[in-house]
Amino acid sequence: MELSSRIVELIARMEKIGRREKERLIRKSDIISAAEEIFARRGFSATTMQEVANLSEFGMSTLYKFFSSKYELYCSVIDENLEKLHTRLAQLNEMQLDWRKAIERFISDHLQFFQENRHFFRIYMAEKFGFTHEPERDLESRTKARIAEYVEHAESALRRWIEQGHLGTSGARERSLALLSTLESHLSRWLTDDDATSAEERAALIMGIFFTDPDCLHAEGG
Repeated sequence: MELSSRIVELIARMEKIGRREKERLIRKSDIISAAEEIFARRGFSATTMQEVANLSEFGMSTLYKFFSSKYELYCSVIDENLEKLHTRLAQLNEMQLDWRKAIERFISDHLQFFQENRHFFRIYMAEKFGFTHEPERDLESRTKARIAEYVEHAESALRRWIEQGHLGTSGARERSLALLSTLESHLSRWLTDDDATSAEERAALIMGIFFTDPDCLHAEGG
């Protein structure tokens, strides 16, 4: 069975630290995983810290050692996952692939990440499109700002790759935003239907939708 990205990153970090810190990181990761699942299912307001404690199999005192409030825990769920997405995008930028391979790799990485983090995808989409209807306006503003920051980062990278492919600079931003929207739509359908298609196959399908017009073919041919 393939290890989730959270577990892989946790193992890498634990190789460099002592036993007590390892135990602390494992407990924190378990709490965040449990909270992510409950927040995705019930939303912020309906979720209680007791439910998180029950699912993570820790006492309430342990939860509050790591997170002073439900607000802080929810923000940690958002921040941890968005940081992983930022890191993946930064690593992809450093690879210096040609424009088509870079875009396809971005799509594939995005699909794989949310496949491994389905609960967060539900939270991400709810926060991005305002489906939470929560009274906590400060929390809503904060999470929307964090998600918007990542979307801007991703859109900027996609726009640059599109421009490198000589697909035209005037419509590069619109094309990149449309690509992100299509990616999210495919993710919703893919994860909901539990489609057996791999992330790479789904990425190739999305690439075919966007980059098979005559201008793109001409750009590929030089």
